[in-house]
Amino acid sequence: MLYIVLMVLFVLFLARSYINRGLLLLDPQHWENQYSLSLDLYEKHASVSCFHGDIDSMSVCLDTILSNAKSFDDSLKASSLLVKLLASSSKFDEARTNCITILANLGETFPKGIGLPCALDKLSVIQTTLRDISCDQIKQLPPMSDSNKLNSMKFLNMLSMYSIISKPMLLPLLSCRMVMLMNEYGFCDDAIVGLATAGYSVVRTCKAVLHVALN
Repeated sequence: MLYIVLMVLFVLFLARSYINRGLLLLDPQHWENQYSLSLDLYEKHASVSCFHGDIDSMSVCLDTILSNAKSFDDSLKASSLLVKLLASSSKFDEARTNCITILANLGETFPKGIGLPCALDKLSVIQTTLRDISCDQIKQLPPMSDSNKLNSMKFLNMLSMYSIISKPMLLPLLSCRMVMLMNEYGFCDDAIVGLATAGYSVVRTCKAVLHVALN
């Protein structure tokens, strides 16, 4: 086991050294003249810095990418890494806000004020949708291929994880949307999180209802 860990660390060290060398070889005006290569190298540098726990280098890399990205799509990978960086620093509210902003640009919007009636309504939709769907039917769904929806599912997944800590009342809305996207556009790995979050949402919301009833 120690051998495997040491090999992984060695590979990461080599990867970082090669990426750093690549960055040094870029033109002075590389964001204009070597845009695709610059974007690729900076994304890889941010990812490897994350593995190394080098938060400062990762943060600088992400800021550079987001300042120079020519399109929203080009900024998505850096945005996802930034969300993870914020969450790793226990800045869950900021991570959640970033996810919501990105999702809005992907066409997925959520109300700012979410109360118990809204959560119960979404849970009812989930239960109705999943009532007559078996595991075998879910496995037979075609793979999700729409890149916009795949990105939406990715950020919905992250938002679900951080909302458990910072805004649990949002979970029924997120899981409902993930289940609806799965049914309409096909299956992807993030859909598993949506289904699991749906079950978790039922438990959390029932506890909230019980608390309101007892008080």
